[in-house]
Amino acid sequence: MACAFQKQCCPRNGAKGRIVSFRGQELEQIAEFRKKMASAEGQRIYKKRGATAEFPFAWIKERMKLRKFRLFGLRKASIEALWASQAFQ
Repeated sequence: MACAFQKQCCPRNGAKGRIVSFRGQELEQIAEFRKKMASAEGQRIYKKRGATAEFPFAWIKERMKLRKFRLFGLRKASIEALWASQAFQ
């Protein structure tokens, strides 16, 4: 669904919209992570993510309806996340 203001906001490229890019220096840790994930070992590890991480997150979001935190503050949100993870186990 296209935005009603797309042609107004993007007069030069109304069909495709705007492009957002980052021109800053990438952090060293992020560059190392990208390099690790590009390797065969990194790809093998990443394939395990679906079974170990994605299913529990999906279950918590769908079954427990925890799509956003209901409490404010880092401490309270952490407690809410802890309750959800404990209920999953």
